Amino acid sequence: MKRFIFVLTLILFIFMYDHVIFKDTTYDLYDYFINKTNYKIINNKNYLKEENKQVNNYIYKDYKDDTVYNKEDLINKIYTIVNNGYDIYTIYCDYDCSSDINNLSNDSKIKHINDFVNTFNKYKNIKTLTYNGKKVDIKINKLYSKEDIDSINNLINNVIDEYSINNYEDIKSKIRVFHDYLINNSTYDENYTEDNNNNSNKATGPLFDHIGVCSGYTDALSIFLDKINVENVKLSNDNHVWNIVDIDNTWLHIDSTFDDPVTSNHQDYLLYDYFMIGLDELNGKPDTEHSIDTNIYNFIN
Repeated sequence: MKRFIFVLTLILFIFMYDHVIFKDTTYDLYDYFINKTNYKIINNKNYLKEENKQVNNYIYKDYKDDTVYNKEDLINKIYTIVNNGYDIYTIYCDYDCSSDINNLSNDSKIKHINDFVNTFNKYKNIKTLTYNGKKVDIKINKLYSKEDIDSINNLINNVIDEYSINNYEDIKSKIRVFHDYLINNSTYDENYTEDNNNNSNKATGPLFDHIGVCSGYTDALSIFLDKINVENVKLSNDNHVWNIVDIDNTWLHIDSTFDDPVTSNHQDYLLYDYFMIGLDELNGKPDTEHSIDTNIYNFIN
């Protein structure tokens, strides 16, 4: 017993000595052996094509270094962490990044990261803990659980098989089948609020609960597009989100929410007013929900 107490006391002394004298050394060892292995990676099929990355059309860049040197590096590193599906990650700042970390929630580039990553990697929120402005622990709280992912994948795979979607040679026809399925099996959730804790803002809403809002419709379609290897990005503003797809180097817009309109008599409609249309046609629509931040989406034709 005395030996056990002696060993325990020695361990605590070493830890306190290391923490006080060498600051974060012990914590760094924990990061290296524990945190860095506690992650999962989901392949992001909707990452922009090589030619687009080479001409710098994308506002985010892969940032592999764990040390950042300015705010741009910091944002690119956070994008890279989310894009690769990490849950926990530690980065280091070569400058005092406290102010940049504290103001992340106000940065437009941070707000749009979810539009550019695989849907299953979307974050619900990002938590950070900063040490002396030099070291930052980042925790990604994801929107989709493992159970969500498994259920959604199974359902969409079944839809692809049931409707023989892979037998269609034309990409537009493949997308149209799922577009119709999504609209015919769900309605818009007019009563949704962030506080009512339902799934309307996720793909599980329209796919399983048969009710959703624009983010739920958009996520469901994006997951399907990934499965049939169609390059896609979500496009959002403060009020709305929809899908864009790259077909033959032209970005086309799909808004399945607007193609499933809410009517006064609650009658169901299936429209194609916003199905694979170009930017000029989108801009010619009478609504005000499709405003585009060209600083974020500067690659759209």
